Amino acid sequence: MAFDGGAGVRRLRAIALSGDSQPVQVAFWVSLALSLIALAGSGTLNRDGMLYASIAQVMLDEGVAQALAKFDWLLLPALMAGVSWLTGMSTELAGHVLGALFMAGTSALLVACAQRQFAGAGWAACLVVLSLPAINSFRDQIVREFGYWFFCALALWFALRWAQRWRWRDALLCQMAIVAAVCFRLEAVILFPALLLWQLFARAERPLLLRLAMLGAGPLMLAGALAGLDAMGLVSVETRLAYYLEAVDLTSKIGHFNAAADQVSAAVLNKISDGDAAAILFVGLVSIIPAKFVLLLGVFAIPLAYLCASGKLRAHLRAWSLMNWVFVIYVVVLVAFVTERFFLTSRYVSFLNLVAVPLIAASLVMLREYWPRATRVVVGLAMLTMGANVISLTPSKTHLVEAGQWLARTVPDVKRVGFEDQRVAYYAGAGYFPWLHFDRDEAGARLARGELDYVVVASAPEQPIEDAPWFGANALSVVQRFEQPSGAAVVVVQSAQRAALR
Repeated sequence: MAFDGGAGVRRLRAIALSGDSQPVQVAFWVSLALSLIALAGSGTLNRDGMLYASIAQVMLDEGVAQALAKFDWLLLPALMAGVSWLTGMSTELAGHVLGALFMAGTSALLVACAQRQFAGAGWAACLVVLSLPAINSFRDQIVREFGYWFFCALALWFALRWAQRWRWRDALLCQMAIVAAVCFRLEAVILFPALLLWQLFARAERPLLLRLAMLGAGPLMLAGALAGLDAMGLVSVETRLAYYLEAVDLTSKIGHFNAAADQVSAAVLNKISDGDAAAILFVGLVSIIPAKFVLLLGVFAIPLAYLCASGKLRAHLRAWSLMNWVFVIYVVVLVAFVTERFFLTSRYVSFLNLVAVPLIAASLVMLREYWPRATRVVVGLAMLTMGANVISLTPSKTHLVEAGQWLARTVPDVKRVGFEDQRVAYYAGAGYFPWLHFDRDEAGARLARGELDYVVVASAPEQPIEDAPWFGANALSVVQRFEQPSGAAVVVVQSAQRAALR
């Protein structure tokens, strides 16, 4: 099915919420078109994407063992390396191709799930999944979430189909999809308890023990898959498990949290509130979750709020029962994370919005029935959001790309270049390895001794690099400057003695 991007968006607007029979196909093809638009206007690759592309290149050049020594969760880089090896495209382009396909598959599967749970919600789900900021703001990036979302959506779709047919094949395919999702992000393991709780409280013809047995083979499959990947060297299970076990260790968490509360009390709170420091910190941190969830809903917060106020929420939640459990358990995971790490990015919260797509679609259908004029406004704003998600009007950090490309053309050996910002190293062909240590004083001294040919550093408008003490102390000179309109710059420097010899 050929699909023109502009015509597709106009068609989607005309038929949104109607009874058209092809919402799944439209979601797939329009998603691919949106990814293409996002990539056409992208500038600098995200940091995670640089890391995955660099690790994939290490796998191609040096082997799996060297890649695993640098990064302990290799499935996405391995897929990128495989696509690159088969097609000859760069590892970065391979990552974008995989991401676009995963996103298209996720979009189609979520629409299919919405159709199974809520009759007549297919086109509404199509509009939601293609314009929801939570899952459409990363299309120009390379992130593990794309594979994680796809296999989670696939698992949910198989689970819903299993609940209608009660076939072992669907149960096993559901659990295999969860195992695949876990290989992208370990928190996908929450789908296993969600499935069991879903059936524990479900009313069904089949015996409960049989249903639990059909869905209970998954943990064994997961353990076997992770053991196999660990044996092949594609993941380091011990490192990741230690990280997650530390996150759920209540004794250490409570002590860590109380220490942080004491610091907040000493730095911010009035003495009268000293005893409430832990409660204030906990409520403040946990409130980030609903705040980000609502923010990532965008315009779809309107129909969802209407559903909550309509008195029909309970009936909709019964139809959404599987996702209820996934949603609740993932909220618990987010609470554990934010109270351990004291930060929470939108990308982590976005899985809640993804799971809520069928419910949002159903709320949009209900809004159309009772408040059609408001629905037209919501649909119009959603179409604008769809474009805003993939078209950025903010200036890209092209100075990083230009600096890296200049070094790649100019410098015979980039190993003799010191990089303050590893993003420049990525575009210079040296790879992105953020754990590499850089110290300006040390780099300046190495330049003066001739151990490095160039050093690349950032320069702010209010503090030019030429005024830095280490610059004058090591008799350095500026070779090239790459600036942004804002005045931020990347500066290539070398020793003045070397410059004189040239």
